[in-house]
Amino acid sequence: MKVQVGDVVVNAEVDSSAELSIFSDRVYQAIKCPPPKLRDVKLLTAGRKLSMQGSVVGPVKVKIGN
Repeated sequence: MKVQVGDVVVNAEVDSSAELSIFSDRVYQAIKCPPPKLRDVKLLTAGRKLSMQGSVVGPVKVKIGN
């Protein structure tokens, strides 16, 4: 599904009941005026010892569909 994140249009899976949205660093860097980074976080997976570094940013304008 096409989703507009800031001024960037991407293909994305949408979970309308999710408490947060995860976008790649490439999408963040492509936004002309990116939102401020509020803090750094470590994202953990369930059931495995995998993690990745990320940032909480905001506010972010997101448009889903038309």
